Amino acid sequence: MNSQRINWIDQARALSIILVVIMHSTLGVEKAMGVEGWMHHVVAYATPFRIPAFFLISGLLLASALRKPLSVFLDKRVYTLVYLYAVWLTIQFGFKAPGMIAYNGVSSTALAYLGAYVQPFGTLWFIYVLPIFFLIARATMRLPQLVVLGVGLIANLAPIHTGWLVVDESATFFFYFYLGHVAALHIQKIDDWVTENWALALGGLMTWAVVQGLLLNYATLPVVHVLFAGAGALALISVAALLRYLPGMEPLRWVGRNTIVIYLGFFLPMAITRTVLLKSGLINDVGTISLMTSFAAVVGAVIMYLIAERLRLARFFYRKPNLVLS
Repeated sequence: MNSQRINWIDQARALSIILVVIMHSTLGVEKAMGVEGWMHHVVAYATPFRIPAFFLISGLLLASALRKPLSVFLDKRVYTLVYLYAVWLTIQFGFKAPGMIAYNGVSSTALAYLGAYVQPFGTLWFIYVLPIFFLIARATMRLPQLVVLGVGLIANLAPIHTGWLVVDESATFFFYFYLGHVAALHIQKIDDWVTENWALALGGLMTWAVVQGLLLNYATLPVVHVLFAGAGALALISVAALLRYLPGMEPLRWVGRNTIVIYLGFFLPMAITRTVLLKSGLINDVGTISLMTSFAAVVGAVIMYLIAERLRLARFFYRKPNLVLS
């Protein structure tokens, strides 16, 4: 894989995780203030493709993972994510436990913590389902890809609402994860075309943006939602490809290479910033507070990681100790 391809994938990853952070930050501020702000429109606009794009991009490099020996595959793609889920579940619970104990008692809080290993907790559900997606892909790697993709599409279209987040979200999003795997080479060709025809690509993106805005109310319809998700994911990837023309993109690529750092850590600076801004009363505009909270969540997560690196704690908080040598 050449460095150019790495660059656009990293940039696409960064854009997808930033959209996720914006969603959580904005909805959290609006819930606390009891009113929607102008950032709500940004969140709503990205809703059809935000999470599908995240998983589709996660699947782009699946082929290289599947070529690894089983022991290495399990260590890197399963055990590591399980480890990180357990560590950061405990950290998040550590912040929420005092309030939960005050309202529900110690025993109920302890049961809630244990239950989070069955029903994913809060924002960490992404980390919970990704190992499942990797295991499904490994178990079905000898089956025709179109068969696996077709079953994934059927699960996506089926009205599966069990109440168990693992089943419901896996049924909804595995299709996009596997689509990224199956279509990786075609997506690379799209990226190459965008690079060679940037003016046409820019015009196409503007057309897509207008059309999606006009038809956004139809984005949740059965079958149609898949088209919106796919078009939005390709638009995000095209934006990532066009960003290579701009200088100073290394910070964005760093975020893309370290999406796990952002995803695991953003909740804490997000919560602190939201609390400080709301209690200070210095800013009353909901949208502005949401934007500032989103920015602080991303930057704060990076700072937390860099501090952990400096204190040599990063391996514990962000990387599972190596048990298998690749």
